[in-house]
Amino acid sequence: MNNGAEYTEVEKPLLDQLARFGYTTIVGDKFDPAATERSNFREVILQGRLRKALRDLNPGSGGKPWLDDPRISEAVSALTRPGVGKLLEINERMTNLLLEGVPVSGLPGWDQGRNQRIHFVDWDNPEDNDFVAISQFRVDEPGGQSKKFIAPDVVLFVNGIPLVVIECKSPYIVDPMAEGIKQLRRYANQRDLGMPEGSESLFWTNQFVISTYGDKARVGTFTALPEHFLEWKDPVPLTMDLLARQLGKPANQLTGQELLAAGMLTKATLLDIARHYTLFTESAGKRFKMGAQIAPDYFSRVGTPSRAQISGPPGMTATVLSTTQAVSGGTYCPRWGFGPGMSGMPY
Repeated sequence: MNNGAEYTEVEKPLLDQLARFGYTTIVGDKFDPAATERSNFREVILQGRLRKALRDLNPGSGGKPWLDDPRISEAVSALTRPGVGKLLEINERMTNLLLEGVPVSGLPGWDQGRNQRIHFVDWDNPEDNDFVAISQFRVDEPGGQSKKFIAPDVVLFVNGIPLVVIECKSPYIVDPMAEGIKQLRRYANQRDLGMPEGSESLFWTNQFVISTYGDKARVGTFTALPEHFLEWKDPVPLTMDLLARQLGKPANQLTGQELLAAGMLTKATLLDIARHYTLFTESAGKRFKMGAQIAPDYFSRVGTPSRAQISGPPGMTATVLSTTQAVSGGTYCPRWGFGPGMSGMPY
């Protein structure tokens, strides 16, 4: 079911653009979980796609498949059973797993039977991963909450793992940007209302969220306050003219949504941001997640920080989770943004 202008002017153009990037697009069904490749609406991972990716991305000796169902289930459970902790703690653990992989039991006669580390994502070869965009992705809320489910307008998956949540709003409602951000914060139970709401499980592996009404789109992490969401105004590595030609419109008519999608959501750039420019930081005794506003600045001669402490405003430190040098020769330079405590940060 679509909602007039929200669908025709915002959600559908976004899905069409993602399809041009090579995403598989799937229309969700709020009554049938099988339409989104799940057995029930409590599941947030597309396990069929994840299991296939684990087999394909982790060949054994001689390049032959070696992962059996028990070992694959062992890896999948690392993402579906995160243990106790608050959402941010779980997300930090899950982000580390996505970046570093997870050990599973090895094979007798191979590498002396040692455990083998297998990976959920091929960070070096974006095209070898499975990218999916699902609209109207229903997730049931835990029992006892006031609403029965959430249904973000678009969720982006890599190898069946949800990395990005997008909320679309009609450009004709009052303050659509604020409404979209408010809904995203409700989905992730970040409004501090004194009672749980939303479905935190969808955000265990989340890297960033987007609020859009077409003309403008802003990005933040799920811990960001509304004032810390930022626009993305450059389609690098594309030029404005090239993007306009791809979309069949004049460059001066490109929307904020089209620029953000081109600058953040292509396969290589999405993985680059998730891999190299994700931080967990502390400010005034509170820990939060922080993303990077990527600048089109060729800095291969500078390199990428590796698990370093980056200084920011007084009283804040940020731990970079990146462990390797940026792909494509270091084409992007991070300007830290979309998180709390950003006053004085070099956007």
